[in-house]
Order: sequence, then C-alpha cells, then structure tokens
Amino acid sequence: GTQNVAGAVGMATAMELAAQDRPRFRADVTEARRRFEAKLIGVAERTVPEEISLVQHSHLRFAHHPSETLLVNLDLEGVAASAGSACQSGATQTSHVLKAMGMADEEAQRCLRFSFGWNTTADEADAAAEIVIAACEQRR
Repeated sequence: GTQNVAGAVGMATAMELAAQDRPRFRADVTEARRRFEAKLIGVAERTVPEEISLVQHSHLRFAHHPSETLLVNLDLEGVAASAGSACQSGATQTSHVLKAMGMADEEAQRCLRFSFGWNTTADEADAAAEIVIAACEQRR
C-alpha cells in the first residue's frame, strides 16, 4: 500500500521537538514532582529512591490510607492517580511489580502512582498535593 509520508514526517518532527525540549521537561517536571512529594512528607513515603525514579512519576505509600479509598476521593476532586501500573489498569490483584519490590499485599494496597506531564507546573503539583492531604485528613 501507499506509505503514510505525511505521518512519517509529522512523527519525525514531533520526535525532534521532544528531543529539543528534553532539558526543560526534565527540569520543570522534576521540580513539580519534588514539590509535590515534599508537601506530602508525613502523609506518604516514596517507594522508589530518587536516583532511580523517572522524573515524571511519583510512587507513594500512604501508611494509614487504603489506595482504593484515596482514589475515589482524589477522583472526586479532579486528581488522577492509579493504584497499579498502567498495564494493570482495572486489575483487582496486588501488583506483581510491587510484590517483586518486596512489598506485602497490605503495603502494596496503600500505594498510589502519580504522573506528571510535559506541561505540569509546580503550582499545579502544589495544588494536587493539598488535595491529597485533604483526602487523607478526610479519612481520619
């Protein structure tokens, strides 16, 4: 069949632009994620060391809050999060990845994953953290 030349050119251009934007992306998104996590000290803890985590992901364990309950409250406030990996969306079993990390089922069921996009600002991350804190306080 006919090759999608316009699609190939568009993809190549998008890849070039993404590569050019990478330093800004890393700096801005890392700052947003770090501010988000800093506000949650005492409410949650990181499950992945900073030096090996992706700049756009925050995986947190909430010691006193089941993830499913927090997910409902966060969704109602417009904050998207996930209790499992993207490839496990909708699964009812504990994530095999979290088990491989050495977490017991109870620990894994208190974890949430937050993702930050290329246009997420530090102010948006601060606001999301405040919503997470409020959701945790609501559970007490």
